[in-house]
Amino acid sequence: MPEANDLTITFKQRSSTHGTFAENGRIAMQMRELFRSTGNWQALNPAQQLALDEIALKLARILSAGADPHFKEHFHDLQGYSKLAEDACDV
Repeated sequence: MPEANDLTITFKQRSSTHGTFAENGRIAMQMRELFRSTGNWQALNPAQQLALDEIALKLARILSAGADPHFKEHFHDLQGYSKLAEDACDV
């Protein structure tokens, strides 16, 4: 299990690529509220809803001040969650 100091180092490293947790939360929660206010949110199955929530977080990481918007992993993750949502269409 990592020690508190290890977590501090991880948080500092991630903030340069992911932005701050607080900023990510603000952006992602605004998107999630928008998603839930639409006419089709309830028509989605839980896997699709979860994929969209994760996509909101990935988009927040791209858009967050202080984040690296060119960090390829963000876009790779978006593809992955989109594929999971696509696969859930057949469920």
